[in-house]
Amino acid sequence: MITDKFKELLADYAVLLLKGGTHTQSAEALNGVTDDTGTMIAGTAKVGQGGNSTSPASTALDVDIGAASSAYTVNAIKSDDNVVEFSLRIAGSNSKLNGKVVREAGFFDAQSNMLTRLSFDGIGPVANTSDLEIIFIVEVE
Repeated sequence: MITDKFKELLADYAVLLLKGGTHTQSAEALNGVTDDTGTMIAGTAKVGQGGNSTSPASTALDVDIGAASSAYTVNAIKSDDNVVEFSLRIAGSNSKLNGKVVREAGFFDAQSNMLTRLSFDGIGPVANTSDLEIIFIVEVE
């Protein structure tokens, strides 16, 4: 059994992994994912053209489009005590995305560990005048 409080704390931590921010553990305990002050470094997101099934052992997207991390706007919020919404946005004008069909998306922590990946029916080709926004809803149970 997992308690409601633990579900809530895990959801809080999931937000920190992607969004960054302060955490109550020491910087040494979070080595590699925090800066010198103990503040967690924000993660990132990626989209790709691969559409193969997802394995829990996966560490990367199948076919990453290769856009720089700075090309993505990434956010994470708690929408309920145990529910987290991860979102990403990338401009269609990005040369790595423009004209491509996207079939997968993933979210990564500051150490490039893939936290979640989803493959889906292709979206696109993405127009130069469009933005691509993808939202994952993760429920801690």
